[in-house]
Amino acid sequence: MRQMRHWLLSCVLAAGATAGFVAAVGAAKDGLLLLLFGGFWIGIHAFLGFVRLSYRNDRIAGLRLLSFEDYERMQRNKKTPRA
Repeated sequence: MRQMRHWLLSCVLAAGATAGFVAAVGAAKDGLLLLLFGGFWIGIHAFLGFVRLSYRNDRIAGLRLLSFEDYERMQRNKKTPRA
């Protein structure tokens, strides 16, 4: 149910932003506009989903960001030279 509310809110926001763009620029309301903004919003959702998944995986795995010193130490301790 929660996902459905998020999806509905997202659709309302996307429709509002698209309508605002059409009103501000005076764009023609045709299939190309739907295609343009449909692709844009799908891309935004895909990016946000990737970020959310990445944060969740980091939390579950207990990963932490490497400091510059840690990264340099790991590079020095490598067995094979970097090509």
